Amino acid sequence: MSNPQVETGNSTVNLTDPKPKAGLKCSDIILIAINCVNHILILLVTGYIMYLTVKPFNTFDRHVLFCTIGYVLLMAEATVILAGENVWTICLTRRGNSHLHWILQLIGAASIIYGVYVVYDVKRVHFNSQHGITGLTSVVLMIVSIVLGVPALFAARLRRTVKPVVSKFIHNLLGISCFVVGIASQIMGYELNWMKARVPDEVILLFIIATVMVTVFSLIGALRSLWGQLLGLCR
Repeated sequence: MSNPQVETGNSTVNLTDPKPKAGLKCSDIILIAINCVNHILILLVTGYIMYLTVKPFNTFDRHVLFCTIGYVLLMAEATVILAGENVWTICLTRRGNSHLHWILQLIGAASIIYGVYVVYDVKRVHFNSQHGITGLTSVVLMIVSIVLGVPALFAARLRRTVKPVVSKFIHNLLGISCFVVGIASQIMGYELNWMKARVPDEVILLFIIATVMVTVFSLIGALRSLWGQLLGLCR
């Protein structure tokens, strides 16, 4: 059986080797470490929100829970999966990572849409705050990204109709935009009364810092790919 490996930007890391190979760069080790920290932060933020929403689990609890699961857990993990240094998908092929990416995206989208719907259904005035406007914007971007993600998924088969780099660039750009705007809405939600009634300001600050770190860490691979796709478009 071959040893599990992680493909980073410029080299391959064998995780079973007791010592790094000569080709392993310091930047590769840093990327793998960041990836591990990112997964821990994702689980901590999502897990604590789940704890806060257990009781009484009313309409706003469901809104917070399902939007957090959608953005912080599923969308973040769907984005990280395509990074070569992602440690928990090293056993998957590139095609396997791609399939898992869109599966997590679809489940995350369903979770987010449900989270938005439950609060929309009980409020009389809609999308009149920065939190609501950014949330709606993210949902629109998400739907467009998923629709345009179909050509990206079948880019090889559609290469005669549209260049693969074009469809992948558009999907990547929309996906990054959706994720950033959605996380911005998530962070604004931390400062609303629902959160302030449950945890002190110091904990809210920790939530904000952790969520920003998750966003930055999750987008490292996506931004690297976006830059490569942009260069491909310019050739």
